[in-house]
Amino acid sequence: MNDEDSLSPLLKTWRHQPREAPGFNRSVWTRLQAESASRKTSGLGHLLHFPLARARWAMPVAASLALLLSLAAGSGAALAYESFTLKDRMAGEYARSIDPLQMSAPHAHP
Repeated sequence: MNDEDSLSPLLKTWRHQPREAPGFNRSVWTRLQAESASRKTSGLGHLLHFPLARARWAMPVAASLALLLSLAAGSGAALAYESFTLKDRMAGEYARSIDPLQMSAPHAHP
């Protein structure tokens, strides 16, 4: 208990005074420039060998292109499904139009 009482005033008076490191700023800037030089391309740019850091429009254009391609693929799939099921629907409607039992039964139109 006595050690803690003598340590408390000593710690309250202690002040840290760091020494100036010679060339600190220069070494930090040198490391930053070396790191930025080693990372010219990043992520998708590295795969495509295209420097995305220099073209701010590249990622928005790539995202827009992906959106348009997915929209086109979805529309194509919907049209393909429509054309594949058209014959079945037409055959069902024709059968309902000539069959007397199906003519009298109520049916839902799609």
